[in-house]
Amino acid sequence: MNKKIWKIIVATLIITGVLFIGRLFWQQRQYECAYKGVWRGADKREVIKLFGPPSHIELCKQDESWAWDGMPLPAGHAKCIEVYRYVSWVSVEEWLIGFDKNGKAITKAYLVSP
Repeated sequence: MNKKIWKIIVATLIITGVLFIGRLFWQQRQYECAYKGVWRGADKREVIKLFGPPSHIELCKQDESWAWDGMPLPAGHAKCIEVYRYVSWVSVEEWLIGFDKNGKAITKAYLVSP
């Protein structure tokens, strides 16, 4: 291969890498802003509009420690919650939005692993 082809290959790899890393940091920022914009009672469609498609969905997560931004839910509200998980590819952060049986947001959590 001649030098011109190698330069094109290297330039393409560098540009692709920069775009990929930029996309990861853009996603991180998007999740941070979306989390702030989710309100209690928002429906699934509104959450997806803010965050985009979730990284994972847990259909019936049962946990008595559910909360809305650290404020515990009243007793009996955490029977079966559908949880949308948004996982960062850049850091060890995760954003969770939980929905009741009517598809309304009732839990919201931000997790960071040490």
